[in-house]
Amino acid sequence: MQLAGPHWQTPQAFEDGAALWDAVCEHELEGIVVKRRSGRYLSRERGWVKVKNRDYWRYELERESVKHTRSRLLDRSRAQAFPL
Repeated sequence: MQLAGPHWQTPQAFEDGAALWDAVCEHELEGIVVKRRSGRYLSRERGWVKVKNRDYWRYELERESVKHTRSRLLDRSRAQAFPL
């Protein structure tokens, strides 16, 4: 099986998740993206999960941005459902 091509690569698999997470935090990285080893990649399917490092410097900024966007979408949805 070819693990890399000109436009893609297969990431390394890690056996020790706790040690990997410790390294992510130690190096102040954003987080990791994981899937089950037995899981296959399927286009447009959510087999992967992103685990964010809450100590990452942008975590709170991203969280506030998501809350603001959700609030704005909810307001827009309410305005469409209940026009004045």
